[in-house]
Amino acid sequence: VLTMNGNVPNWEAAGGGVVLQVINEVCTTEVVQTNSFATTQLSGAITPTASGNDILVMFALNARIGHAYSTPCQAHIKLYRDTGGGASSVFDMGNPALGNESEDSDSIHSYATGLYLDTSHAVASEITYEVYVKEHNSSSLLITSSNGTASTMVLMELAQ
Repeated sequence: VLTMNGNVPNWEAAGGGVVLQVINEVCTTEVVQTNSFATTQLSGAITPTASGNDILVMFALNARIGHAYSTPCQAHIKLYRDTGGGASSVFDMGNPALGNESEDSDSIHSYATGLYLDTSHAVASEITYEVYVKEHNSSSLLITSSNGTASTMVLMELAQ
């Protein structure tokens, strides 16, 4: 960081909020979702350089959404974190986080985006984040990364 000491420029070490590493993942695996939480195959792993650093998780989930019998499709989205002891939900986007409320049976392509700042992982070992989806109407259609369209996840480690 460039600071000024009177009229003299001075380079100093940067403080908190500095981006230490960036991980970018792309998923093109098509997954037909059901009415129970299941993986979308959109995931990313990062190993923080220190346990006190924050991890910023950003994702864009591509989906094809349709319905039958005039029943709208609604998707409930959660972000799971696994620090080696099993995965647990850390961010719940609610229901509907994504949906098709049209009156006909056409399907639409849509994106759901999520942003989560993980300040509570407390480990300096590998952390895996994964997006899960639950489709709420059994007569509906929800396909993530439909026809190979890309869903993306970016993980950023931020120094404290």
